[in-house]
Amino acid sequence: MTCSAVEAVTTYDMLPLVIADEKLKVKAPLTSLNRDQLIEAIAWIMEDIIKGKCNAFTNESEIPNKTVFHAKILPSISLQDYLTRFSRYAKCEDDVLIYALIYLDRIGESLSQFALDSFNVHKLLLMSMSVACKFCDDSYFTNKYYANVGGISTEEFNTLEEEYLVNYLQFTLYVKPDTYYMYYSDVIKYYQEKISQKKHFYQ
Repeated sequence: MTCSAVEAVTTYDMLPLVIADEKLKVKAPLTSLNRDQLIEAIAWIMEDIIKGKCNAFTNESEIPNKTVFHAKILPSISLQDYLTRFSRYAKCEDDVLIYALIYLDRIGESLSQFALDSFNVHKLLLMSMSVACKFCDDSYFTNKYYANVGGISTEEFNTLEEEYLVNYLQFTLYVKPDTYYMYYSDVIKYYQEKISQKKHFYQ
């Protein structure tokens, strides 16, 4: 799967109008992770959530509640590689990755039946990151481009985006700076603890 040349950006017609000062670009804490470390940390977080809920399914028949976000076949690409791919081709800022994490938490808090699993996590991350790109950045790519990066058709992307914004996230896109800082700090702590555990394991 390859990406075509960058397409011209278009006005996003799904999001409600946002007051200019609400699109505040927040900076990371003084202690921060580089892009590769941030991607690795978020991939680990997603994997730990799925394993903790015993949702690391290997067969579609194991899924208790299927949604439009569930793949029919278990994705062969790892979460870390998927995040890396999106980050590279979407040319997004680090805050997009933190926003995606916050959005998934919000969905979990508002929908009692929501659960990340091995069959839906890729598409949910794709939606979370692409929506975050459109909210955070002044310029962004077309849905066709994001769909190509994510490995799905434009038609499916459009369907998933509407479902995600209307019924899952309910257009709650704004993130307060202190919430962003809290999440970023927690990701840093998580990454440092994970690295420490790995070093201890191999000693």
